[in-house]
Amino acid sequence: MSNGDDTGRVTTKEFYIALLDQNKQREQMERRIITKIDDSFEPILQFQIDTEARLAAGNIKFKNMEDDIDKLKLWDRGLGMLTIIGSTIAGIFGANK
Repeated sequence: MSNGDDTGRVTTKEFYIALLDQNKQREQMERRIITKIDDSFEPILQFQIDTEARLAAGNIKFKNMEDDIDKLKLWDRGLGMLTIIGSTIAGIFGANK
């Protein structure tokens, strides 16, 4: 891409044409990337659609989740009490020193 001399200079027209070609190549690359991204999200979207359909049909039961939440609340209360007791004991020993 030179104008015929050995200086290696590029004319404005040649530069503009090369820039247009580069823009076309980038656009094609962006389209390929977007297509790959869309294809990779397809299973996620299908899972969401299936889950919403199961929820609408009532096939998902939340009873197990409620039981698990209740168990976690019980553990939370127990750990809270242990923390209070441990802090009290540590405070007593710390005050005696």
